Amino acid sequence: MEFGIIRQCRGDAFVVYPKEVLHLDMDRCAAKLRSSGLAVNSHGVMTSVIFKGRTVTLYPTGRVLIVPCGSKEEAVKVAEDIFRSLRV
Repeated sequence: MEFGIIRQCRGDAFVVYPKEVLHLDMDRCAAKLRSSGLAVNSHGVMTSVIFKGRTVTLYPTGRVLIVPCGSKEEAVKVAEDIFRSLRV
């Protein structure tokens, strides 16, 4: 997965956008993340998960919000790991 935009959202958060807009089914994403052993909180239009000590929120377009996160490189690594768990 390639990411086009990685930007700092606030002091301790980053948002990562994939190069191509995705159309993710949040129910399927939540089920896959749960089957990976992660604690998932699904809100219909978004899915949040505690992943490696961070709150990661995934949106249907593929946008990923990571809190806390200290750098662009760290944000990309977390997003890659989440998409790997989803097998996207």
